[in-house]
Amino acid sequence: MNQNSLKVFLILCCSCLIQQVFAKHIIGGEMTYKCLGNGDYEIEMQVYRDTTGGGADFDPQAAIAIYRCGTNLDCFSLDQGDQNILFGPELLFSRPVLPNDLLCLEGDPPGVEEGLYRFKLSDFGISLDLSSDSYFIVYQRCCRNIGINNIRNAEDRGSTFYVEITPESQQICNSSPVFNNFPDLVICQNFEMTFDHSATDPDGDSLVYYFEKPLDGGGNDTELRVNTCVGAIPIPPCPPRANSAPFFTELNYTSPVFGDTFPLGKSNDGGVNTTVTIDSMTGIISGVPTIAGLFVVSVAVEEYRDGELLSIIRRDFQYVVGDCVRNIEAVIVGDVVVGDRAYRSTICQQNNVVFEHASTPNFAVGDIQWEFDLGDGQDFISTRDEAIVTFPSPGVYEGTLIVNPGSRNCEDRATVTVNILPETIADFSFEYDQCAPGFVSFVNESSTKSDGIQEINWDFSDGRLYNADNVEYLFPTSGNLPVSLTVRDVNNCTVTKTDFVPYFPLAPEIFIAPSASLACAPASVTFDNLDTLISDEYDITWDFGDGGGSPSVSPTYTYEAPGIYTVNLDIRNPFDCRTTLELPGLIEVTPSPIADFTFTPEELNVVDPTADFFDNSIAAVAWDWDFNGVGSSNETNPSFTFPDTGMQVIQLIVTHPNGCMDTTSQLIDIFPSGELFMPNAFTPNGDGQNDIFIPVALLFGSNDFSFSIWNRWGEQVFYSDNINTGWNGTKNNSGKNSPPGVYSYLIEFTDSRGATNLVKGYATLLR
Repeated sequence: MNQNSLKVFLILCCSCLIQQVFAKHIIGGEMTYKCLGNGDYEIEMQVYRDTTGGGADFDPQAAIAIYRCGTNLDCFSLDQGDQNILFGPELLFSRPVLPNDLLCLEGDPPGVEEGLYRFKLSDFGISLDLSSDSYFIVYQRCCRNIGINNIRNAEDRGSTFYVEITPESQQICNSSPVFNNFPDLVICQNFEMTFDHSATDPDGDSLVYYFEKPLDGGGNDTELRVNTCVGAIPIPPCPPRANSAPFFTELNYTSPVFGDTFPLGKSNDGGVNTTVTIDSMTGIISGVPTIAGLFVVSVAVEEYRDGELLSIIRRDFQYVVGDCVRNIEAVIVGDVVVGDRAYRSTICQQNNVVFEHASTPNFAVGDIQWEFDLGDGQDFISTRDEAIVTFPSPGVYEGTLIVNPGSRNCEDRATVTVNILPETIADFSFEYDQCAPGFVSFVNESSTKSDGIQEINWDFSDGRLYNADNVEYLFPTSGNLPVSLTVRDVNNCTVTKTDFVPYFPLAPEIFIAPSASLACAPASVTFDNLDTLISDEYDITWDFGDGGGSPSVSPTYTYEAPGIYTVNLDIRNPFDCRTTLELPGLIEVTPSPIADFTFTPEELNVVDPTADFFDNSIAAVAWDWDFNGVGSSNETNPSFTFPDTGMQVIQLIVTHPNGCMDTTSQLIDIFPSGELFMPNAFTPNGDGQNDIFIPVALLFGSNDFSFSIWNRWGEQVFYSDNINTGWNGTKNNSGKNSPPGVYSYLIEFTDSRGATNLVKGYATLLR
């Protein structure tokens, strides 16, 4: 056995609560293996625990030991500390085990949770060399549930889950069988039970099944000594006790009622021994359990190839045998309840009827079956939750809802009596003049196979109901308008018919109102059609007299050129009824001036903010200038001085001799420019003449100003962020005199538009 790294861990710490570690919770488990080659195996272990008794959770890490013995080394000679490897795979996940379909029975089902540990030996640096001994991979945990009927003092006993990888399995890289299904959590006392407890072998080997005694492992050590075989969590798990199966200590069944081949007990009924058995070839468990309680059952599967035993896989699990009382109810939706699970349904106006159920409790509802007797030897059967039944004619029919059909314990039934009433039909016709506005005549043509119609209601979507047999109605609007007729027969069956009336009347005369009859070019005119019945569903043609037109009800049109225009309108409804209108000289459009101007200079700044404006308008006799809201003028060619920088909007409105106006606007940018002058030499000799080296600047709106001077060796000799402070020839304006020579300067500032400006140059210091 090769081991690259030995991983020893501690599961329990001193702060663990004794009652939590020893809590009774283990109800079963199993371990299988898969050969991956080169001495590596994938081990999968499922442990099952009871979640309803406040027991301990699954171990976050399972204490796994590997022993090698059987041929060269006697297994019974090994002690707890003689394991070859001890390591701790982590819990992969835990999840609830779904209950079987017996949960329609009264009482809370047991809470069972599965914990899965799946790991490769190579994950822990482990490789199993080929050996003439078997490898035993072992996990042990205490304790079992309280109240187990077929094992004495089970709450003080634990479980051993292990796999033996025999020399024969090692040689051929064999993988063990895997169980297909988890047993039912609950079975019913004195009822036939069948469960498929078979397994699948990945190599297709032969399998043999049998009951055996469950294995012990760990114990109720109140001192919490984990390093003993009677500790709650033996670390390491204890070794095999023999060189042949079952290898580990077995738990004896309570005899004579329980035994190895009848773990659920036996009873003598008229001399017939009734037991629950397992088929050795199929793994099917069947029989009639006669004793209620909690029972531990252990199933073993032997794997053979060519007559040679390769492995034995075991599953240890717990059965609950209960006195079953049915707690399920078949419920039909929407029908009148007339008795226990008995319903009545009265159907009007239809032979196709939908039946739905809401049987409870939902988790116990499995298959559904509907059965209806349709008469004359016809039967309807459906297994859908929702049944759609077509009844052949009016009459009374009987139906049945079956929940969980064929289930001995979970089946329930409800009956329904269906009364299909004679048909009543709502119908009507209408008549009207399709070309002229007016009333529409509606005639009731409803019929019934019952004894008569009791009530009539017309609905024209105006908030009122009309109960006359025949109605004359005037629609306020045009269109495909809905009309509904509802009738109620003597059986209180109500039926409604809705139809759409294509109501598109057309008056012989049309009236329109233009928004203006005299306007300046370009003239935008809205033509308002005053007939409220006209809509976009009519074929509408406007001719505005200048070659333009529109299909709209009330269009807006722009006349570009001056002139006098005749307007024509042609309207057709969907029935090809037509009316026309001609309005000679309806619109007069007069000329408008064209506003335009220029200005100089084209670029202005804060130093020179005055502009001269020149009118270039056509056909203008009056001028109205607006200078960004801060000045105005009525002169033809005004001048204006802007008081601030930035974008300025200049607007000119000119007036034609006929009073028509035109407007134009332009933007002028008054730039906040400035000037910066730097001398090239200075003489700091104290004579008051040219003693300071300082910028001469006019910088409006600038900020972030900095001024630095550097000598020929790269040393800064002066710095200021004040534009009004210059250099006096000493270091930082306070040290010793700087020697005559040439110095470089750098000026940086941000102008009012946010742009960064850099000014570089040289200055000569003379003394």
